[in-house]
Amino acid sequence: MKRLPPSTRPYLLLARLDKPIGTYLLLWPSWWSIALAADSGLAHLPWTNLGLFGLGAVLLRGAGCTINDIWDRDLDRSVARTKHRPVASGAVSVPMALGFLGMIGVAWTFGGWLVFGAGMTTWGLALIVRNLR
Repeated sequence: MKRLPPSTRPYLLLARLDKPIGTYLLLWPSWWSIALAADSGLAHLPWTNLGLFGLGAVLLRGAGCTINDIWDRDLDRSVARTKHRPVASGAVSVPMALGFLGMIGVAWTFGGWLVFGAGMTTWGLALIVRNLR
């Protein structure tokens, strides 16, 4: 992250790209399912699907983290562990975070309609569950 332009760092932190475990938790089950459904051997793996689902996992996690930071910005400011997050600290404004979220949506669209459809469905369910808490 230190080698990237300083103007991009708050957005990469907003998507939590510095902490990849959440992406792995989305990615591993999908890759495992693709591998189980494929014919035996690495040569028969659908590499395009693996790539699309990899992209989808990164984008879905980034969207979820961005929405969380927008919704919880006031709470995040008062919690020591979260007060340095980009929206809570003011490094990224709410309109810029919404623009970043829109860019993630565009990337989802170009990442493939299968990933987009699955991601939007999951995102919709996440929004419903989030508002039920």
